Order: sequence, then structure tokens, then C-alpha cells
Amino acid sequence: MHVPPVFKEASTSHIKAAERPCIAARNSTDSDQQSHLVRVQEGAHSPCSSPPYREDPHDESGAVKGGNDRVQLFPAYYRACAKLQRKGGSAPYYTMAQPDREALVALYNATGGAKWENKRNWNTRAALSQWYGVEVDSQGRVVTLSLAGNNLQGTIPPELGQLTALQFLHLYENQLIGPIPKELGALSGLQALDLHLNQLSGHIPRQLGDLGALETLNLRYNKLEGPIPEELGKLTALETLDLERNNLSGSIPPELGELAALHLLNLSLNQLTGEFVQQFMF
Repeated sequence: MHVPPVFKEASTSHIKAAERPCIAARNSTDSDQQSHLVRVQEGAHSPCSSPPYREDPHDESGAVKGGNDRVQLFPAYYRACAKLQRKGGSAPYYTMAQPDREALVALYNATGGAKWENKRNWNTRAALSQWYGVEVDSQGRVVTLSLAGNNLQGTIPPELGQLTALQFLHLYENQLIGPIPKELGALSGLQALDLHLNQLSGHIPRQLGDLGALETLNLRYNKLEGPIPEELGKLTALETLDLERNNLSGSIPPELGELAALHLLNLSLNQLTGEFVQQFMF
């Protein structure tokens, strides 16, 4: 049913506060430029706590339905929810999934997304789970970003540090240049960071030593330079560290020899020196 994109207080006055759904408008791409009102199931902490892209389990009558229909909510969602919550005296709720969308759009723009080999649903209003190479959790947060061999050309944007639920980041075998953003050190749940076979340059950020859950760090076949940060010795969960064929120099941090979980350490084809070189080379 088409309705004007206007929210009226009277539209929810007959609903009890505990049962009141969030009302939001979705801008139409049709020629009539009208908007559709959609209902979103109330969240556990706030009537506006549902993520902006989620499964809608109800049909137009309110009955539970099957299928994978998705409700897409945009800026009007936040305005409507803020309006409803002000009426109840609580502060507006800002969904946690929105920074994830912004981070992915930043990656798309920074790496020539229009020329990717597969860009299905990227930079569109589709749910993030429908974007190629993206997996999300039950809260709509991005947990996997896998765009290996997809013709990414450009730099890795610092906005990827906003993907705070991310567990796997695979951007290998592309044409990425420039530094590895230090902001990736904020991804405390990251288990695998694989950027091999690119043209990344600059130093390895010491902030990567803050990735306490990291099990795989693969940066081989890039143009990284400078010393290996001793902070990598804090990665107690690390099982694989592959830095082969870069321009790394200096001595190998002895802290790496104390990583009990480490199964694979490849530092070959660099300019490393010191008494540990032969111990760590393949």
C-alpha cells in the first residue's frame, strides 16, 4: 500500500507502548517517488533496536510468514524511531550495523568497486548478507569479508577498523597498494588477516599486536619494509605468520620465538639479520 512519506503521531496512538513497533519509510526508486511504511519487530532493549537490515517474520496482516523477505530501512528509519522514542522519553537508538555498511562502502569506493570482477549487491540497498563476499551474524554485523582475487585496485581504507565484529578478512591476490591501516588493530575478534599477493607498502603496523584472537597473519609477496614489530610477539593465539618476500629489514624480534601456538613461520626472502635468522628461515 502506497502512503505519503509522512509520520503522524496518531498512526501509533492506538498501540500500547510495550507493543509499539518502529515505523520507518523506505524511499522508492519507482517513478512515483512514494514511500512504503514497513513494520519492524520490537527489539529486546528498545523499540528501535532492530538492525536496519533484517528478516521480517510477518506478512501484511501481522501473521508469521516463511521465506527470506528482507526489510530494508534507511535514514528515515532513524528519524522515525527517534521520534517514537522521544515520545516515550528515551534517547534515540543508533543501530550497530550502520558503521559496518559505511565501512564496506568506503572499501568499495577506495578500491574501484565498479571494476571488481564480482560486485553483486555492493553499494546498493540490499541487506549486507546479500553483498558478495560478506557474511553477517544474527545481529547483522559483518563477521567475514572475503574478496580474494576480485580485482580490487587501490588502498585499504581505515574505515575497515569499524568492522568490530569481523573475524575473517581475506583481501589477497588483488592489486592493493599503500599502507596497511593501523585501524585494523581495533578488530579485537579478528582470527585471520590475509593480504598476500598485493603491492602493499610501508611498515607493518605495530597495532596488529593488539589482535589477541588472531590465528593467521599472511602478508607475503608485498612490498612491506622496515622491521618486524616486536608487538607481534603478543599474538599468543597466532598459528601462522607468513611474511615471505617483502623488503623487511633489521633483526627478528626474539618474542616471536615465544609464541607457543605458532606452527608456521615464514620470513624468507627479506633483508633480515641477527642470530635468529637461520632458526626462522625455511
